[in-house]
Amino acid sequence: MKNYAFFFLFLFAPFISSAQNEFLAIKNIAIIDAVNNKVAAGQTVVIKGNRIVAVGRAAKPPSQAVIIDGQGKYLMPGLWDMHTHSLRPGRAEYFCALFIANGVTGIRDMASDMSLEDINELRSAISASKLPGPRFGAVTGKILDGPPGRRDTLLFAYPSDSENARSIVRSYKTKGVNFIKVYNLLNREIYLAIVDEAKKQRIDFAGHVPFSSTATEASNLGQSSVEHLSDILISVADNETEIRKELEIIDPALSPAYSSIKRNQENFKASQFYNEEKARALFATFIRNQTWQCATLRNLQVVSYEKDVSQLLKDYRLKYMPSSIIENWKKQLPSRIIGDSTQRALLFQQSLRIVAAMQRAGVKMLAGTDVANPFLFPGFSLHDELELMVKAGLLPSEALQTATINPAKFLNKEKELGSVEKGKLADLVLLDANPLENISNTKKINAVIVNGKLFQRNNLDDLLKQVELNTSKH
Repeated sequence: MKNYAFFFLFLFAPFISSAQNEFLAIKNIAIIDAVNNKVAAGQTVVIKGNRIVAVGRAAKPPSQAVIIDGQGKYLMPGLWDMHTHSLRPGRAEYFCALFIANGVTGIRDMASDMSLEDINELRSAISASKLPGPRFGAVTGKILDGPPGRRDTLLFAYPSDSENARSIVRSYKTKGVNFIKVYNLLNREIYLAIVDEAKKQRIDFAGHVPFSSTATEASNLGQSSVEHLSDILISVADNETEIRKELEIIDPALSPAYSSIKRNQENFKASQFYNEEKARALFATFIRNQTWQCATLRNLQVVSYEKDVSQLLKDYRLKYMPSSIIENWKKQLPSRIIGDSTQRALLFQQSLRIVAAMQRAGVKMLAGTDVANPFLFPGFSLHDELELMVKAGLLPSEALQTATINPAKFLNKEKELGSVEKGKLADLVLLDANPLENISNTKKINAVIVNGKLFQRNNLDDLLKQVELNTSKH
């Protein structure tokens, strides 16, 4: 059992009220309805335990309820980061606290250095209020990649053949993972075996589109989500055939990280030959197959505009990260920056254009960050992602949907999460300003309620201070 005692002092204050008072109520609050782009003012929200039991102007909190005055404030559902790599030994507690301090009450973990046993232990600690942290809406095992015969790493596994791939999928199912994550260098035979076995085991598969496939095929096969606009720019380019021939020529020694760089190199070539007709056809395929897209724009922005790390090293949020992580980021980032600044800017702008086009077409979108890649911060970077979605052309309400109701729908938890409604779980964020007017207002957090537990502003500040204090020692 891990020791999470260093957070206990800060957990005790907010949780003691919940133990003594079964009810919590927020009066005179303006509720954000991102789906309809509306604000319902003068509302009362009553929470019993971890559930919302009443919402409306006429809602009456019981006399023993803890009352929060919501006058002049706004209430929205808790935010979700749908692409994280957050859970690594020795820093999971820091990451969890940073998510909560930023109003991120749920995550989808796309692969972790931690074992599934440790992840489940962490989940239990959060559920038992021993540690502040988000819900884990979905977790996977090691990422499945190629070519066969590579040495396993903490994050990756390399099926030796189709039968071995099927065996891995079956073992993941037994261990209770929620989905299989696929990656760039899977050969076609093994990718199709993973897909077939996942369907037999009734488990989703998601992730990158392998070089051996296409975005259209992945969607038709039933891939539940495509990450990072993987293969999208190539699929909608006039020079697609030429680029796919180049993707067939792969260095067997190419590492997982550098295979993503290879894709970005080809994405740049594709970004200059955008074909709207091909784009409409691909997006129609995604819509028909209910294929979701998680763009992780902030991750792309980091490697698109920085020639070196000098500006990134001025980011105040670095004080919340262990020095070992910062040093690793400084080493990793230069190798991930490809092409000249003009090329990188073009690729990033084209990615924004694609996101806007997908949203207009009706493709289902998810907000995700790819934490903890270089200079992506748990919790904080989700707000960066929402700002970039608005920069791309989404309305603030549409951007909010990608981090609230859309994750709930994707995870089949729409009846439990994603909006402020009676009967749903009490994962909520109280804001000092209206995010529908300015998406940056999601950062103006007054309080966070996660699973019915209240963290007021002073409690959130204490969490941040404790993270800063402890990470400075590592």
